[in-house]
Amino acid sequence: MRKVIFILLLSFVIAGIIGCGGDSSEDAKKGAGGPKVSNSIPKNGASNVSATTMILVTFDKDIAPPSTANLTLTPDASGIVSYSSDTRTMVFKPSAALSKNTDYTMTIKDITDLEGNAISPVTINFITSEPDTISPKIISTSPVNNQEDVGQDAKILIKFSEPIDIDKFRKGISFDPTTNTSSDQWLFERSGDNNEDVIISPLSGTEPFNVNEKYTLIINRDSVVDLSGNSMITDYNIIFNTLKYPVEKILNPNFANPNVEPLWFYTVGKVGGKWVVSWGSSPPPGASSLNNPSGTITASSDGQISDSVDTFSTRAEDHFNPTVSSGNGNRLSFSTAALDNQKSFRMIFSSTSSYLTFDLRSSSGTVPAQYVQIGGDMVHPSRTPFIMKNK
Repeated sequence: MRKVIFILLLSFVIAGIIGCGGDSSEDAKKGAGGPKVSNSIPKNGASNVSATTMILVTFDKDIAPPSTANLTLTPDASGIVSYSSDTRTMVFKPSAALSKNTDYTMTIKDITDLEGNAISPVTINFITSEPDTISPKIISTSPVNNQEDVGQDAKILIKFSEPIDIDKFRKGISFDPTTNTSSDQWLFERSGDNNEDVIISPLSGTEPFNVNEKYTLIINRDSVVDLSGNSMITDYNIIFNTLKYPVEKILNPNFANPNVEPLWFYTVGKVGGKWVVSWGSSPPPGASSLNNPSGTITASSDGQISDSVDTFSTRAEDHFNPTVSSGNGNRLSFSTAALDNQKSFRMIFSSTSSYLTFDLRSSSGTVPAQYVQIGGDMVHPSRTPFIMKNK
């Protein structure tokens, strides 16, 4: 009797192990680590969707080439499926217009990533409306037309009146003069709640634009096509000017305590999100004396310097009053008293601009400062002014 019980228990254990092993293997292929839908056009629950629209589904990772079997519509609609690995987007182009004023259910299934992990089925519902016959328009851009102080690695944002075919757009724009990077070194991404914004970004670490150059971004009207096939009516150009000086490669100019830093002559850095400029104190041996420190700090035109500037002087009679003037890239100006080894100064301000230009001088404002300390490094600037990123 005991042998029978033991054999039965052993059989149950073996069956359980086999069963669990088979299920976990399948689960690893179904959804666990598989691709996910990061965006779709139309979105789930959307209404007033054009009956002539293409359907776009973007994934969070690259997938194996899909087919019509991976996307179904109810009521049924035939069409062609394509895939762009650049944007990780599957496109379904219906063979004919969808039915008007109809509630559709779209199901995405059996998609796998390049390692064979499968997606969990996704269902998206939307309601169609009349066919779209209106041409897309450009609503706004950044940089704006004729903007100054655009960085060498600047992103370009274009807001359209509706989502566009991003692959056609990629192939139809150009720069005059040509940039330092080829067209395949730009990233094109959708943004905005309704996918109507396109961000064009250079690859990390690249600087496609030259210093002190005027560029024209040329957008051919045939490259701006909405998801119903309507093209923009006219060509569109954006002219912008890059920064006049090279950008210093200083990504994190921070120092812990600006009050105790040895100052000679200028120290530039950030504490938290605010800029700190300190100057003065005892000169190092052999350094010439400097007097009447003064300077101008200019913000790039995509932001501004705060009117609220905190100042500090080691002696009460040496207080100074910096001024902030508004304009296209507003400026902060300061002038202070002659220095001796008992005087030091500090100025703290905030800015929303991408870049700041520092023109720091001495000797009645006519001579560039001999020393500028950036973070923990003492440097002799090879030029004045110098430019630092606001990060």
